[in-house]
Amino acid sequence: MPKARHRPNTRTEKAVGDGGTAALVSRRLDNGARVLILPTTAPAPGCRGVASVQLWIRVGAAGERANEHGCAHLLEHMVFKPFAAADGRVRDLAGIVEGQGGDVNAFTSHDETVFHATAPADGITEVLEVMLDAVVDRRFDAAILEREQEVVIEEIHQYQDDPAARSVQLLMADLYAGHAYARPVLGEIDEVRSLTPASLHGWLRRQLRGERLLLVAVGPVDAEAIISLARARLGTLPAAKTPRPPRRPPPPAEPRVRVERADVQEVYLRLGWIGGTALDAEGVALDVAAIALGQGESSRLAVDVRRRARLVSDAYAGYVAGSAGGTFLISAQAEAAEAEAAAIALLDAVEALTKLPLEHGELARARALLDGRNTVLIDDLQELAVPALAHRVVPAQAGAGDQVALAQELVRELIASVPVPV
Repeated sequence: MPKARHRPNTRTEKAVGDGGTAALVSRRLDNGARVLILPTTAPAPGCRGVASVQLWIRVGAAGERANEHGCAHLLEHMVFKPFAAADGRVRDLAGIVEGQGGDVNAFTSHDETVFHATAPADGITEVLEVMLDAVVDRRFDAAILEREQEVVIEEIHQYQDDPAARSVQLLMADLYAGHAYARPVLGEIDEVRSLTPASLHGWLRRQLRGERLLLVAVGPVDAEAIISLARARLGTLPAAKTPRPPRRPPPPAEPRVRVERADVQEVYLRLGWIGGTALDAEGVALDVAAIALGQGESSRLAVDVRRRARLVSDAYAGYVAGSAGGTFLISAQAEAAEAEAAAIALLDAVEALTKLPLEHGELARARALLDGRNTVLIDDLQELAVPALAHRVVPAQAGAGDQVALAQELVRELIASVPVPV
């Protein structure tokens, strides 16, 4: 592939107080790939320091074609297996990270496939090199692929045997009928078995486009060295075509009810509605509504349906938003004899939300919980990048407000990288 012309395109923002030195470095490569780096101060003498890297491919199971279902999750498995790099060397991402005493993992959703590793700072460049090699321009060994297919199939069996997980997937299949969100991220057993090295490679090559790639690094790292590595490994990939808006899932034309009989101790009740995307104001409102309705011992479901009416043994409400739409979900367990009455009570509780505004105490509790989650998110960003026993992300001399500002800046940059639909 021809080498891209490189123009200076760096944005550096001060995000700590006068006593701190950390600043977020944001770089967009010529092909649209994003690089976010949060360099921290050097570790104390005698300490190696710890750093973290993440590689986001902003396409997941929803970007799979009919003959590719299961590719995104199977890629997650294959990246951690030994492979022959372009230079002929056999590389092993998991072996290198764990050999340094670090940790490496990944996750897949409908909207993204993400790989992340934490390791000693003086070895993070090698970790990043191997991670990029393991994903970019990768060839897949047929024998290893076959073994990992069986591992994934066992995962599918485990989900099918778990009534809680299976009931949610059945709900998603009905709620998003005809949309990619209706499909399980892992794929179906026959779909996973049908995948070949060629089909997995074809899916990956189609997704490796500049605008869909985001590289994040946090720790006592050399920002320019990481940018140079990103330019060499990611910057030469082709740019994506102009993205089209995500296809929003059509809401069901009428209520749908599904009853599945199984040998379980309780009935698993799942109620769902389609809402706005992750960045919609509607999504924020539904998040607040879910907290008031079914999160915590003072929520309406806990007070009215579980403790007062004693119709359920457990009840929860939540809102999960993606790039194309969100799911407002109520989950509950009830005795078979109480299942119908419990379902009616759950629906009545939702209807009450549409008629009665939240009381001041409910809104205050929801705000407090959301604030707490934001604090946890900030902590998670720090803990993911630099474990608590090692060097912190934010210099010790920075105050709590500076830590929040610094982490919030990183969050804003991540949110600005909205997933690009296929």
